[in-house]
Amino acid sequence: MMELAEGLKQSGCFFLWVVRETEMNKIPKSYVEEIGEKGLFVSWSPQIEVLAHESVGCFLTHCGWNSTLEGLSLGVPMIGMPHWTDQPTNAKFMEDVWKVRVRVKAEADGFVRRDEIVRCVGEVMEGEKGKDMRRNAVKWKVLALEAVSEGGSSDKSIDEFLNTPLTSNQSITNNIREKTKMIHGSHVIVLPFPVQGHLTPMFQFCKRLASKGLTSTLVLVSDKPSPPYKTENDSITVFPIPSGSQEGKDPLEDLDDYIDRVYTSIKNHLPELIQDMKLLENSPRALVYDSTLPWLLDVAHDHGLRGAAFFTQPWLISVIYYHAHKGSFSVPSSKHGHSTLASFPAFPMLSANDLPSYLCESSSYPKILRIVTEQLSNIDRVDILLCNTFDNLEEKLLKWVKRMWSVLNIGPTVPSMYLDKRLSEDKNYGFSLFTAKSAECMEWLNSKQPNSVVYVSFGSLVILKDDQMMELAEGLKQSGCFFLWVVRETEKDKTPKHYVEEMGEKGLIVSWSPQLEVLAHESVGCFLTHCGWNSTLEGLSLGVPMIGMPHWTDQPTNAKFMEDVWKVGVRVKAEADGFVRRDEIVRCVGEVMGEEKGKEMRRNAEKWKVLALEAVSEGGSSDKSIDEFVSMFY
Repeated sequence: MMELAEGLKQSGCFFLWVVRETEMNKIPKSYVEEIGEKGLFVSWSPQIEVLAHESVGCFLTHCGWNSTLEGLSLGVPMIGMPHWTDQPTNAKFMEDVWKVRVRVKAEADGFVRRDEIVRCVGEVMEGEKGKDMRRNAVKWKVLALEAVSEGGSSDKSIDEFLNTPLTSNQSITNNIREKTKMIHGSHVIVLPFPVQGHLTPMFQFCKRLASKGLTSTLVLVSDKPSPPYKTENDSITVFPIPSGSQEGKDPLEDLDDYIDRVYTSIKNHLPELIQDMKLLENSPRALVYDSTLPWLLDVAHDHGLRGAAFFTQPWLISVIYYHAHKGSFSVPSSKHGHSTLASFPAFPMLSANDLPSYLCESSSYPKILRIVTEQLSNIDRVDILLCNTFDNLEEKLLKWVKRMWSVLNIGPTVPSMYLDKRLSEDKNYGFSLFTAKSAECMEWLNSKQPNSVVYVSFGSLVILKDDQMMELAEGLKQSGCFFLWVVRETEKDKTPKHYVEEMGEKGLIVSWSPQLEVLAHESVGCFLTHCGWNSTLEGLSLGVPMIGMPHWTDQPTNAKFMEDVWKVGVRVKAEADGFVRRDEIVRCVGEVMGEEKGKEMRRNAEKWKVLALEAVSEGGSSDKSIDEFVSMFY
């Protein structure tokens, strides 16, 4: 025990050591104090959670079979220090056959010296052999996952056990066999940029693919390490890779740094992950990547995969960025006070205030401007172009787009429950960075009359200044309407003091809401939104008139189309500095909730709701596009 303790100490590594209560008296108290933060002693540990944690780089184990299997399944290189029973044999195979560990060299009496511990730790954690062990460990991790996944070898064995003499009902047997059947090559890797507005539509796309028989692995850059796991849909596996960011840190605190970390994580982990997945029986055939990561097209091609760019924004935004990248229109130097109009194919005329903010304030976000315009840098080489929109929504523009490129519009990526209802388990997005106050919201809405509530939400990223928050609060109050307002926890202190108590039943303020449920509720008559594309699509798909209060990115352009092309709402008129006065909020609420213009907006909103449903229903334009995508892999 003392020799092992000294070996761990001299290795220079941090260590977590499980020492049972009955053994703790073998460790001198002075040793524990001397080690301090360098080591942690516990009487027992949640071993699976520990091995799954990204900080763990090595498992010094007795090589019991359960521990060995856990290390293999979670991809952790090992040091074998066997004692009795089957442990020496397991250690032999781990080192010489599966090549994921080094075994300590004991003396004739079985004693292991401290310098041998130091040697083994150094070899696994730092040495050249350690790199090979880590690669092999990841390989066995992937193969272990394949074995227990639907259609894998162990899964089939369990089915065979269940089927054989336990039932004579042939129809049940056939049903199980049908469910375990896998189509060779019907597997794609999907990689979104890890923000809510990009993750959500790409995960929804995976659900639609699953309904057509395609399996997918969603690679998720995450600050919360975990092993790969199946979602509620067995055809979708989530494979987290570490972002390198501090858990819970807001990306907006340093957006450039966050982007760099995401890029580094993908570059470090994705190629090796693809290589490992190509060992699977059901190996991937394509990489569906976020359009903001265009360099992944070359990664896909280098590994023999098709590259499918997924645009989470509509074509109306992509076309603007395309022309900006080509340099075929002049970008105004300032967003505010610029009277020049921009013209694009099949577009209404756009003022500077209608353009994506990055184009007009390029000095504020140089890195993001480069990212959004370079989305289109290799568009002519991309194998497949996917977009979260539907044909009827951008009908005129699509005539131009389809002359340029072959595109598949697969949206709106709203859960099936709210549209065609063909995917019985698709009731919500499944992924959210926030916790919704569902019961509180729905109970409050149930107490209100139809079309009487203004729903206010600016998404997961928009930050209002203190004075704008106060002005919006007063505008909602003076409108005289009931309102449900989503104010994130980080923004709560910007609302006026005693405002909640003063509003009483007139208003409900929550930190997050189940937005689809809210928009689908009959009491909601208006959606005051930042016009992020996901929120805009949700409003259109659920037939809710909107008030647009855009802030940055593509929101001003979405707001322009929402008001002037799709005619389902009104956009607030901001002052030169972007500030929106309370009387402007009152005016817009009155217009949308009122009888004159509001009635026409409600008619148009209902029209788009019907067309969105038609697009994703069987035989609709988006449904056909998804079928076309799936057919490429049969």
